[in-house]
Amino acid sequence: MSADISFLILGLAAILFGGMLKGVTGAGGPLVAIPLLASLYSIPVALAVMIVPGIVSNIWQMRVSRQAREGRSALWRMLVGCAIGVVFGTMLLGILPDTWLLLLLAIIILAYLVLRLARPALELPGAIAKRWALPVGLVTGFIQGAAGMSAPVGVTFITAQRLPRDSQVFVLSAVFLVLTGFQSVSLTAVGLMSWQLLATSIAALVPMLAGIVIGQKLARLYGQHFFDRLTEAVLLGTAVSLIARAIPQIAS
Repeated sequence: MSADISFLILGLAAILFGGMLKGVTGAGGPLVAIPLLASLYSIPVALAVMIVPGIVSNIWQMRVSRQAREGRSALWRMLVGCAIGVVFGTMLLGILPDTWLLLLLAIIILAYLVLRLARPALELPGAIAKRWALPVGLVTGFIQGAAGMSAPVGVTFITAQRLPRDSQVFVLSAVFLVLTGFQSVSLTAVGLMSWQLLATSIAALVPMLAGIVIGQKLARLYGQHFFDRLTEAVLLGTAVSLIARAIPQIAS
């Protein structure tokens, strides 16, 4: 089997698995798919490929959970910060060498895993969440734009509010929709989105949506705890892979 075919199969598997996790938690798509795709190709390519699946899947999940209302007072402030931050982060993406971006992504993943393990019961009252929503949105958008991995800040901030599942899914989907939408414009502006990548991104809808459907069904069989541990294992392996790929290039 040629290297190109192998990379294609692995890329499809990464998007499918990301969709499965999104079907379970509302946030699994970019959390897993972007680091895995970045380890196969590059961060700009990974971000570009996930644009259309990100927009469509988040609109879908927002529509499904649109009746949920909790958490929206902090959400709108966070969305403003995300929109501003992702533009500046994507500008950095067009400047930094890919090797350093891979290392940055690996560090962010490891920080996210440490935070998940160290503070699994972190809880933010609504008033505090509302006060910090704008600055958290700015940081979330910036690291999403620069490295494609906003979960250490954004997902942690949202899940710490302890919202009901439907409300959490709506808030997460709204945040990722804004991040993806503004990032698509920013990637185009800095010359990192091409017609070929757009076509690939449209094709990536198939494994993403299939993964979401599968994930929703598997969640009823295995529960979210199983997928949380599986996600952590995959992210740890991905971070190690990114570091192994970046360090020799930096040292040379």
